[in-house]
Amino acid sequence: METREREARLEELFAAGWTTELFAQFWAAPDLKYIPSIITDDVVGYWPGGRTVRGKAEYVQALEELLTLLPNLRLAVPEHTMSADGEFGFSRWVMHATGAN
Repeated sequence: METREREARLEELFAAGWTTELFAQFWAAPDLKYIPSIITDDVVGYWPGGRTVRGKAEYVQALEELLTLLPNLRLAVPEHTMSADGEFGFSRWVMHATGAN
């Protein structure tokens, strides 16, 4: 997908709210400029090693740190489904990255 076309699609997806397609498109080539528009102030993230991040600023900072450590990080979403009541989504994702560790 061409860069301008991808950016237009991401803008459209972010405007509509969180979906599996948005998750997959974002992580196919992550760009943190999109994150603040979708993350809420009450977000809580559970990171490896027992780290918990709370709030938009901490969450964005954690993502910045992750992408600094693994600048070529990419996720693919080969499978996803919704719960029967439509309240929860389940995604199987596969991460690819290289880094010092």
